[in-house]
Parts: sequence; C-alpha cells; structure tokens
Amino acid sequence: NKNCDLKICDFGLARPVNPDVEAKDMGLTEYVVTRWYRAPELLVENQDYTTAIDVWAVGCIFAEMIGRRALFPGRDYLHQLRLIIDVLGTPSEEDLASIANAQAVQFLRTLPIKPKRPWSEIFPSASEQCLDLLARMLVFNPAKRCSMQDALTCDYMAPLHQQRPLPEQESSFSFDFEKPNVSQEALRELIHAEMRNFHPNSGSEDPK
Repeated sequence: NKNCDLKICDFGLARPVNPDVEAKDMGLTEYVVTRWYRAPELLVENQDYTTAIDVWAVGCIFAEMIGRRALFPGRDYLHQLRLIIDVLGTPSEEDLASIANAQAVQFLRTLPIKPKRPWSEIFPSASEQCLDLLARMLVFNPAKRCSMQDALTCDYMAPLHQQRPLPEQESSFSFDFEKPNVSQEALRELIHAEMRNFHPNSGSEDPK
C-alpha cells in the first residue's frame, strides 16, 4: 500500500518445508502458481518439484518490475512453454533428461531450435548486476537455478541485504486446519468463530 506495508496472503496451495518428508507424501500437485509465473517443471507436470519453483516465480516478477510488463504472458501451458523457450533457448539434453514426463520431452523435441536471447537485449536499460541476478533465477533446469539465499546475497542486492541473524523458527507451521472431510456442522462453527474475530460484539448465538 502507500505506506509500503506488504502482506503475504493466499496460502491455499502452500506446502511446509520439511526435508524429512518426501515430495510424494506431501500431496503435491503440479497445478500450482498463476500460469505466467509457473516454472517449467510445473508446466511439464513434474510432481517432485522443490522451492526452486518459488525462485522462478520471483524471477518472473522481478523481470516484470524491470520491463513494466509480464515476461511470459502465456495463453495456455503450451504457449507458456513456447514463450519461455523463445527467451531461454531450447533446453539441453541434460535439461530434458531431468523431465520425468516422456510426453512433455517428446513435445519439447518437436519445437523449433531456439537460441538463448541475451538479457541485455530484452532489458537494455538494466544494470549488469541486475541482469546477472535475473539470469540466475530464470533457468529452465531447477537444479541449476540459484537459491533464495544466493539471490539475497548477490551483488545486486548487497546494498539492501543486512547481514544479521534471522529469527529462529520456534515451531513448524501446522496445516491441520486443512484437514479433509470436515463435517458441515464443524464448518459452520469455524465460520462463526471467524466472524466473531471481526465482530466480537455480535453475540455467541449457536451458528446452527
């Protein structure tokens, strides 16, 4: 807002970071993230994705802030892949080998060979440090993408990043509120309790 207050919301498909739990046991789905900011591994339906998808999304937002328009405004997931390859170039054999979906690999092989476009050509007014960060975040292969820690400590972010200890996590966030098969009565009670948080004087009538 005008006071530069930032609130993060919409955690409907958020997942906890738990290195002890395998991706297959976390209920991951490839249909996450708004299409324009969706990483390639999601577009090719890899279900064992990592936090690298968030690095990609931030990279897309960063590019949008630089260019004042969306970098990959795809109409559908196939068009989205084409737009990404138009900029990043045709994936290498090593990158294709990281894709588990054979049909996706077959589709990518049918696309015309594209060279990688220089970021300086796309954003000619951006600084070298800015483009270096962008190039490290927007990488087709998630294993080659930089981490958020790397991004925060890069040269471009150096004037803004403060080297100080971050607060320790006291406990793991609980997603128990998303328990499936909640009864209709329990849902009514939850909604009524939420309403009372905003209107404490509304009374405590039975929501039934």
